[in-house]
Amino acid sequence: MQVNLDETEVSAVLEALNYYLPNLRDEIYKTENYDMRESLKAQEAAIKSVIAKLGGSVAESEVQDIGAKNPPWGG
Repeated sequence: MQVNLDETEVSAVLEALNYYLPNLRDEIYKTENYDMRESLKAQEAAIKSVIAKLGGSVAESEVQDIGAKNPPWGG
């Protein structure tokens, strides 16, 4: 499938995907069902692929730093 987008459309799609990605990561982290988690991971990989194909990049600042400010040992 081929879709032709102008710069404004590409920008809007990239913004939407980068907005959704942290929520998806959070859902992956919280999901206990293995099959569901694997499905969500596949979706995350597909979204990252689309972002790359559109010339964007995944904002590293959106990656959750789980436990860094509240370590399990109470530091």
